[in-house]
Amino acid sequence: MLNVSAMDVATNILILTEKLIEILKCDEADPNPDEWNSVLAQREEQITQLSKLQALGAKLNEQEKELLKKSHQLDQEILSLMKQQQSHVEEQLQQVNKAKTASKQYAGETTQVAYGAFFDKKK
Repeated sequence: MLNVSAMDVATNILILTEKLIEILKCDEADPNPDEWNSVLAQREEQITQLSKLQALGAKLNEQEKELLKKSHQLDQEILSLMKQQQSHVEEQLQQVNKAKTASKQYAGETTQVAYGAFFDKKK
């Protein structure tokens, strides 16, 4: 493992958390889950690295604890933003399903019939 301090790792966690919030706020109109996953994966690596440092006996000082507390507080905001994105995606899926259902009910109405009659296939 590289020679990294707990302070570096805690700082990286905070930076990545802030970056994730920024991405989520900017992506409200057009979400990009791949970008979220990339930042989340990087953040998870840092958290794992911090756990390894603690397992090796590294103790967190007050400054490091404050950085991690701030990250945790921002995490609550991230959860809220992700739930909003989830509900937005669910609404879009419902609209698509409604459109599919409607098109299936009236399938074939737009085709031309040779004798000019129109039959409603909806039941």
